[in-house]
Amino acid sequence: MVPELRAMRLKEIAERVQHEFAGDPAAIRKALKKLPGIGDPGAGRILLFAGIAPVAAVPSNCPHVLMRILGGPEDYGAAYSAPQRAIAAEVVENFEARQRAYLLLKRHGQEIRKRAGSRGRRAARA
Repeated sequence: MVPELRAMRLKEIAERVQHEFAGDPAAIRKALKKLPGIGDPGAGRILLFAGIAPVAAVPSNCPHVLMRILGGPEDYGAAYSAPQRAIAAEVVENFEARQRAYLLLKRHGQEIRKRAGSRGRRAARA
């Protein structure tokens, strides 16, 4: 999907559910998760970046990154909630700080994967 189109759709969804549920983050999260393709990571991201609630959102593609840093479990189910708790405990509960934490964690995960991927390709050629 085109990133700009996806962002526009997510923004529209966030605005609609925020108005429908009068800004109740728990009700909004529940409604979002009923939509196709939106689970905990997507709902958290929408709540955070739409300015609905400063939740401890974790990028869906790299919850394991923070777990490696913290030394916790790396299976996805257990690893998704543990980074949320770590962010909630360590990052100030405001939009700017939580958005920055989300973006830094996502960037770190992308960079780690990129480096690991290039090492794997080099090793396969050798």
